Amino acid sequence: MVWEIQRSTLPWREGHRLEFVDELKVVTEGNRVLPRTPGSERWAVPINTLSDSELLEIFSDRSGL
Repeated sequence: MVWEIQRSTLPWREGHRLEFVDELKVVTEGNRVLPRTPGSERWAVPINTLSDSELLEIFSDRSGL
């Protein structure tokens, strides 16, 4: 699934791919979304209100389809 920016406060971003989604992974134990490879230069505090099934539907890897 390719995520595309449809509305933005930065209009030049509209219509472009949302890259940070590739940096996330779903961990079903504990219903968490984590960075695939934690970096030392960025802070992120993900807040998840989605169920396990919703997370898997949104973020599961479908590149093999």
